[in-house]
Amino acid sequence: MKNPNRFIMLFLISILCLTNNNYSQWMEVYSKYDYRVNALASIGSDLYACVNFSMNFKDGSTSFLLVSVDNGKSWNEVNKGFTKNRIYSLYSTGSSLYASDLKELLYSTDKGKSWQAVDREKVAKSNSQSKYVMGNNIFKNTDDGIFMSTDNGNTWSSISNNLPEKKFSVFDIMDNTLFAGTKGKMYRSTNNGQVWISASKGLPDSYPNNLIISGTNLFLNIYGIFISTDTGDNWIDCSAGIKGFSETYKVIDDLIICNDHLFVASMSSIYRRSLSNILMSDATTSELCIQKGNEKFGLKDAEGAIAYYTKAIELNPKYDIGYQNIGFVKLNLNDYKSAMEEYEKAIKLNSNNYEAFGGRGIARLKTKELFGYIEAIKDLNKAIELNPNMVIAYYHRAYAKFLSNDKRGAIEDYDKTISLAPNDPGVYHDRGYVKLDLGYIESAIIDFDKAIQLNSNFPMAFFNRGIAKYKLSAKQDACKDWEQAAALGLTQASDYLKEHCK
Repeated sequence: MKNPNRFIMLFLISILCLTNNNYSQWMEVYSKYDYRVNALASIGSDLYACVNFSMNFKDGSTSFLLVSVDNGKSWNEVNKGFTKNRIYSLYSTGSSLYASDLKELLYSTDKGKSWQAVDREKVAKSNSQSKYVMGNNIFKNTDDGIFMSTDNGNTWSSISNNLPEKKFSVFDIMDNTLFAGTKGKMYRSTNNGQVWISASKGLPDSYPNNLIISGTNLFLNIYGIFISTDTGDNWIDCSAGIKGFSETYKVIDDLIICNDHLFVASMSSIYRRSLSNILMSDATTSELCIQKGNEKFGLKDAEGAIAYYTKAIELNPKYDIGYQNIGFVKLNLNDYKSAMEEYEKAIKLNSNNYEAFGGRGIARLKTKELFGYIEAIKDLNKAIELNPNMVIAYYHRAYAKFLSNDKRGAIEDYDKTISLAPNDPGVYHDRGYVKLDLGYIESAIIDFDKAIQLNSNFPMAFFNRGIAKYKLSAKQDACKDWEQAAALGLTQASDYLKEHCK
């Protein structure tokens, strides 16, 4: 899979809105008429929800706390009536819970069973400073703008003077990037607020209520649920599938990530959706699915890569690259039979897919079945016919020819491989091995020298160079090479030392 145009990691995101509800898999895990779910929080894997009895939120209405320990499948009441006011926010610090209404801030150290009022300003300030720390700098978001301290909070300076707004409803940090949001606008800064860049494409003209950062992904509650996987350059609405939503009426009171799921409080219901499912929703064409799958494969996430490639095929059943790339993943998982089946599907759809021919040839070669190399050579021949510069095809055809006793043909293919990829130590080693087998000892040593020059920790290159030197009666030099190979962990070299270097 060396073709940069067909299998390369591209860090792109779709700029299209998700309109296909087949990939909208929100599950309603709580719903009760005439109740409203106001806020969500988590402690470890336990999910908490603050619910208000009256949807009118008048004085005298009752707030109570629910907990789920099974990812929202069931809910138990923790405390009923701990305040007569509507709870607007619920959050955790360690094993403690905070619940805030318009009049007071409540605090619980026993996971919501009992509550007491605390100093709102003191706790809020402490929580803000502990949350917005980046390196040696501390950040806080106030009604007068965003401020930074470089001396542990003793002095503060504004970093939002060059922004058109002063009051931001959300603020958070991803690695070394600051994010701030106000009505219909998100901004980001990578230099501590000296320069802010708009990051609002795809957002509605409304105030964001929550911003969650998970890894390199942004989740925003702004008149719906929006996700960005490219640091805010593009946003996609992922709200489709939540009951009661319309283009003119979208209400989300809170959202939180817990147990690899996004939980959403919307009116009287709580919804759940897996993060992997949401992140797939930003790929709305087969090409984008392939790009996302390549990214997953680059992160060694084989399951995630196959999921995107499968989605590419679902969007376009005649898309041969989807099958081709699934074959490639299967090949890397050593599932050679499945890999051949996927490559076969790609070839049936596109008889000019040289990567599929090459991949199937490699899979056939690696099955180690008797005479499998003969069929492998046929596939690799076809791949090279379609693409005369397919390095990996020459390399594996060389090995197949060696197995079929065409050793000079193997050397020719290794020569071609080296002409296309001159800095691969493995190719020099393999060519040297074939030369050694043919009796071209001095030429083999030159190849082993080159392999070691390119990779000084190549035990097989030292081992085989030792064999070549031993054949030339250079026993002392051979023993030195075997010692180096043994030091690099090759037990076979230790056996040679015992037998030939006493």
